[in-house]
Amino acid sequence: MPATNHRTIRAALLVAALLATTNLRAQDGAKAQTAAVNAKAVTLLEVFAKRVVKWKAMTHGRRAYQILVDHYAPDHAVARKALGHEKKGGFWRQTVPPAHLPPNKASKSLLKQANKSWTATTTKLNALHRELGLALVASDETDVGHQHLERAIAFDPDDRASHEALGHDNIDGYLGTDEQLGFVRRMQAMLKKAKECAALDFQVTPIDKSQMPAALAGAGLAFRGGRSKHFEHWLIGTDAEVKHSLLWAERALVMVRHLLGEQPLAEQAFAPDARAYLAIMRTNKQRDQLLARSPVTVGTYGATQAKMYFSVSYEENGKWAEWCVCPKADDQDRVVGHVMMRCCAQRLNPAMSEGLVHALTWMMCGTVKTHYMQIAHTSSGKNKPWPAKSNVWRQRLETELANDADWPLIQIPRERMDNFRDPVRAKAWSFCVWLLARHHEDWLDLCAALNKENATQGDVQELFGETLGLDVEECEAEWRTWARKNSSIGKASGW
Repeated sequence: MPATNHRTIRAALLVAALLATTNLRAQDGAKAQTAAVNAKAVTLLEVFAKRVVKWKAMTHGRRAYQILVDHYAPDHAVARKALGHEKKGGFWRQTVPPAHLPPNKASKSLLKQANKSWTATTTKLNALHRELGLALVASDETDVGHQHLERAIAFDPDDRASHEALGHDNIDGYLGTDEQLGFVRRMQAMLKKAKECAALDFQVTPIDKSQMPAALAGAGLAFRGGRSKHFEHWLIGTDAEVKHSLLWAERALVMVRHLLGEQPLAEQAFAPDARAYLAIMRTNKQRDQLLARSPVTVGTYGATQAKMYFSVSYEENGKWAEWCVCPKADDQDRVVGHVMMRCCAQRLNPAMSEGLVHALTWMMCGTVKTHYMQIAHTSSGKNKPWPAKSNVWRQRLETELANDADWPLIQIPRERMDNFRDPVRAKAWSFCVWLLARHHEDWLDLCAALNKENATQGDVQELFGETLGLDVEECEAEWRTWARKNSSIGKASGW
């Protein structure tokens, strides 16, 4: 072989060796820089957690410790202990249930300080990861750089520089991953569909009084009847009010069918004939007369107990019917909620079904008045109900989120029907709105699977994993990012 060929080969090998050495040095440099940033992140999270725990803002501290073990120091003993974890057989296990961990006992002023401190901490964490991520991308360490940019966005979802460096697209100025943008589009489409359904028209036919069901006829009340394609309503009011209620029932049914889509359980869940008819009364006095003169209408309750509810189902001639008490102004909300519950949600987990009722009435009517699960409200005001207004629920939920005081998602499917508190109700509503768009192909499977008697927190965790492929905590964290005050993805989606 000519000498020139040997020299060429040696030169090529030398260049390759130099490049390899340079790449190794660059990788070692990236590892060292990552280790340094991670060490600073651990310190920031430790300092924050210790500070707020002294203030007795316990959930704030646990939030920091959870991030610490998830992303920086998985064997951090102090953090694991605070989270109720214990190492057994080489693995960290939850030995103290989250619901039994110390609650917040900080004053309002200290909680406010804790929130400000968390904002300052996440700002520093975001900057650490963003600056290193951008530098690494600029030096062709793209994979590691992207990892840091993703962490930067976790601490500040509105970090435009990191989004752009990651090549994220946008919708109306909102920058996000393909998955996030897909969610935004689905939610926008869902809300648009709800408005379209709310404007649909249907044929309604009056029913002669001679055809009034016996359970109603025996009450001596001035019911007027009507029938649409799928529903029969009897109402104390005018023919126009009967038509109005039936129109909204048909509109709601179209939306329910749309939300069910092609999910495997859709046909099994969809039951437009679940009730022979719905009877709507305007006053408690009318209700009391119905119960007194037509005992069948107490359903499975006694007369006194039946008066505690806004609606009661009962059996007449082998078919189920239902009465409710509802002022005229609430007809739309009541009827839409009735359709969601009776034509779909009553076969699902009770707490989730309640959230679905509120989700549909909010999307179609802008209201959240109808409910089936309830708590006895005392005259002393201890259990004073929240106003049934979506803006009030949203504001109070946002405050709870800011203070890490919202009811844990893992607990919501385990709530009792007779003790469904308003903070739980508001979160179930918001979560179900998010769930319908975020997991549009799996929400029914989840809500059906959760309909398990005496489910434990372990059961709930397992069922989330089986149906959504996510831990409850992962799902809740994503929902929180969307639901928090001034959330960019919340605003972009229409929430």
